[in-house]
Amino acid sequence: MKRTVLVIGAGASGMTAAAAAARGGASVTVIEGMKKPGRKLLLTGSGRCNLTNLDPGLVNRYASDTEGGAGIAADVIRRFGVRETLAFFEELGLHWTERNGYVYPRSGQAQTVLSVLTEEMKRLGVKMKYDAHVQQIFFDRQTGLWNARVGDWCYQADRLILAAGSKAYPSTGSDGSGYTLARMAGHSCLPARPALSGILAADEEKRLLKTAEGARTYGRVRLKAGAAGEVLKEDEGEIQWTAYGLSGIVIFQLSRSVPAAGEAFLEIDLVPDREEEEIRPEIQKTIDHFGGTYSPRRLLEGYVHERVAAYLAEKAGLQDRKEVCAGELARLLKNVRIGVKGVRSFEHSQVCAGGVPLREVSPETLESRISPGLYLAGELLDIDGPCGGYNLQWAWSSGYVAGTQAAAAPGGTGPDAAAGMRKKPAQR
Repeated sequence: MKRTVLVIGAGASGMTAAAAAARGGASVTVIEGMKKPGRKLLLTGSGRCNLTNLDPGLVNRYASDTEGGAGIAADVIRRFGVRETLAFFEELGLHWTERNGYVYPRSGQAQTVLSVLTEEMKRLGVKMKYDAHVQQIFFDRQTGLWNARVGDWCYQADRLILAAGSKAYPSTGSDGSGYTLARMAGHSCLPARPALSGILAADEEKRLLKTAEGARTYGRVRLKAGAAGEVLKEDEGEIQWTAYGLSGIVIFQLSRSVPAAGEAFLEIDLVPDREEEEIRPEIQKTIDHFGGTYSPRRLLEGYVHERVAAYLAEKAGLQDRKEVCAGELARLLKNVRIGVKGVRSFEHSQVCAGGVPLREVSPETLESRISPGLYLAGELLDIDGPCGGYNLQWAWSSGYVAGTQAAAAPGGTGPDAAAGMRKKPAQR
């Protein structure tokens, strides 16, 4: 009798889990709520799909709200890491290129990644059920099978892999229903919150920020909290200025750490490669050259985008000043403070923080410690990484480990492969 495996979710982790389980000899069926697979995958890397990252310290770059969760994730990734991931895709005919450690398909298209995955599932005989929303999962002790209810029918299998995603980008199918299904199986869920998202400025900042909307600058950004200005996190990179606040990769990297309550603010150094003492005489030289007729805004434009220069001049009340101190402008460039209200919603977030605690799954197999025969993979679990292919690497790693282990696990009384995935009227 051939092992049967049911996968809920046809995202990056679910498709990888399905392929891995089928390679392990299982008869696999995937249930996907959307009309097509991989909707979110097609958006990654701005449509180019940042497959993974060649960062030698990749396994240590993840964060989790679960105590010890990041270590558990590292163990999973070591079992199917970057090297194994690239070999897997190369075997499927996808070739890759690397830019500053970021790995992309040579085609420059996320569609290529989706195509090779769907072709591999087709080759392996994986059955796909689209536009099918799972309302309930449960284990039937009488039959020894896992059940997934879709409308009036239940799909049954020896093993079930839950890879239904988080709440990020709900329009792609990640609507949070995976958390509900996990709770049905006895799991807890840590509160989900947006991560890798834009940061919302405090209301009093937004009027001025409209002046800088659309500009891009480079800078070092510190996220601080409380009256003492405790540094929660800092990073350096490109900043995108918007009417609602700030965006860009450097901002995304900080967004996970924005506190849910209390005072918080961003402190931005717009000239991180220069000291204030170096900038001051440069500005003074320009002031002297133009005989004091150069406006503060024009002086700032020597260092930042004209829209940001206008924003800074207005923020500091310098736009109407006839005279300006070089030291004042140098300090302004090195220390821009913007109050923070929160982060953008799930609709605008690449991933979520929170989810099913990693202590509730085995780090060796990703099998549930609460409901044997159930495996969890992907964003549903409480783990998230920075921008740059880290979150897709988690999807590939967790999906492949869960799929391989679900196919290999002993026991099970599933139907013969020729009969396919068994279906019966749902229990009411």
